[in-house]
Amino acid sequence: MKTLIERAEEYAVKMHGDQRYGEHPYKHHLQEVTGSLCVYDKSDYKVEHVAVGWLHDVLEDTEATDDDLVELFGNSISDAVEALTFKFEPFHEYLAKIRGNRTATVVKMHDRLVNMTNSIGHARLTMKYVSQYGEFKAALYCEQYNPMWERLDKAYTNLIKNGDEDV
Repeated sequence: MKTLIERAEEYAVKMHGDQRYGEHPYKHHLQEVTGSLCVYDKSDYKVEHVAVGWLHDVLEDTEATDDDLVELFGNSISDAVEALTFKFEPFHEYLAKIRGNRTATVVKMHDRLVNMTNSIGHARLTMKYVSQYGEFKAALYCEQYNPMWERLDKAYTNLIKNGDEDV
């Protein structure tokens, strides 16, 4: 029998299909997010966090539905992925939705770290992440995640210094 993480990975890779993350298959982005979670998430909820890391974009970017996620992974996983799904609402409302779900908050921090790191050399993405960072941190900051915020602050500083350099 496959583990929760294995099932989430298999489903996410299947649903994202031929989608790309820059020059890479979309799986690359998901591996970076889940890899960050595996290394730096020291919580008792690590397995759930990693599963959601695999699934965090399936509702936003694929034909997957919330009902599919509930059936396959349960309400807790589905609720976190739903919270992470951007529905073109104002950014502060999106962040409030994430803030209301601890798993979503943890996964979003790791997703944002990966996205900021990979946006160096891409002016439009650099501008987006730099301009959003203050609001992002104000909405999601929690002292218990200080080590992760230190990594995010460092990535933000690096993005400001090197964001326009060619990759």
